[in-house]
Amino acid sequence: MKCGVETKKEICRIFSWRNFIAYIGGLLIGNHVMLVLACALGYWSFSLYRKYKGEADKTKRHYVPLGFAVFVLIIWGGMINAPEQPRQAAPVPTPSAPEPSPSPTVSVQPTPIPERLAAKVVNVSDVNSPVVQIDGKEEKVRLYLVETPEQKEGLSDTPLATEALDFARQKLLDQDVQIEFVNDQKDSQGRRLAFIHLGENLFNQMLLDQGLARMTDYPSDAKYIEDLKRTEETAKSSSHGIWGIANFVTASGYNYEILTAAKEPEPQAVKEQPAKKEQAKPETKPSGQTSPKKEASQSAPKPSPSTSEGSASCSNPTIKGNRNSMIYHVPGGAHYNKTKKNVVMFCSEKEAQAAGYRKSKN
Repeated sequence: MKCGVETKKEICRIFSWRNFIAYIGGLLIGNHVMLVLACALGYWSFSLYRKYKGEADKTKRHYVPLGFAVFVLIIWGGMINAPEQPRQAAPVPTPSAPEPSPSPTVSVQPTPIPERLAAKVVNVSDVNSPVVQIDGKEEKVRLYLVETPEQKEGLSDTPLATEALDFARQKLLDQDVQIEFVNDQKDSQGRRLAFIHLGENLFNQMLLDQGLARMTDYPSDAKYIEDLKRTEETAKSSSHGIWGIANFVTASGYNYEILTAAKEPEPQAVKEQPAKKEQAKPETKPSGQTSPKKEASQSAPKPSPSTSEGSASCSNPTIKGNRNSMIYHVPGGAHYNKTKKNVVMFCSEKEAQAAGYRKSKN
């Protein structure tokens, strides 16, 4: 745009700027109505100016719309410079993060005792309560569910008590075993109840199988209970060991009274009965002749002590059998010299076995 010389430079400069504002306002018409209005007033003012610029009395008519245009621009400028209030945008739904699943509560359990503990048997002075060594510490345990006969004072040979002790020492002493405690239960003497595993075998069951022990009172859900009951029934039905002694095993234990009440064995030598006096006088025989009866009595050998028992068939039997335990001992055996009561002599082991006796393990 070219301005005339007579036009004040200030006004030309203003109108040139206003035209530029009008152009920009046109671009922003959708958003700035005030700017468009100001531009329109400016254009109106400029038109009046051009129309009456030659007339001195009407030259200032364009000042009115120009003033309005400036006023509108001032208002628009205030609106532009005023800090815009942030529009409150509609809340955009954000995908909610999946709620973490509650982690399972982990309760701290006490460290369980292993089912079986490695141990070594260091003492077997009592079959029912062997002493074992676990982690370098010795402990006397109580065999669970079984009980063997014990040697009682006043009885030189309690049936099978010695045999049970010998069997336990032979199988357990100085052996590495596995101890299985029964929920840390203890007996009245504070000994922990236990099963003893000897390799693949259960020692508690081995005693029942040998007829050396009976089962004690037991809960119906005890471990290994069915196998133990079956083993005891087998030994009982075959009268093996303790089951071969009448009335010795009872529901509450062992009846040791029948042993103290047992009678002493009869003298082994048979006393000859005195011959009855003959009513008639013997016939007078010529000298040098003897009666046939006297001759027969002199020639017949006297019965030996073993023969009196009706077992031995030799003059010097050496095999000792115990009538109560039905066990025989050979010379040199550990219990040969200790066996003094209820003794039956045999000439050979074969003869003893034929009579129903079995050999001592020592």
